[in-house]
Amino acid sequence: DSAQDFYLLATLIGLVQGGIQSLSRSHFAKFVPEQQTSTYFAIFNLFGKFSAILGPALMGIVALLSGSSRASLIVVVIFFFIGLSLLKIS
Repeated sequence: DSAQDFYLLATLIGLVQGGIQSLSRSHFAKFVPEQQTSTYFAIFNLFGKFSAILGPALMGIVALLSGSSRASLIVVVIFFFIGLSLLKIS
């Protein structure tokens, strides 16, 4: 609700975001065949770029349709549970 809350949240996210990215790459590397690492990591990078466009676009659409930016966070929650379920089946 305040600028101080925003800066606190931004700091906390900034502290863990790099670690999460490196953990996801090392976890992904466990599933990749050694002979095809460049191909699989290129696809991994492509999906990362795609999600950088799709996520904010869907959040914007939900915020526009609902009239509330808080409602658009449901998109993040849905993507989180989709990712969690994919990790559980792998």
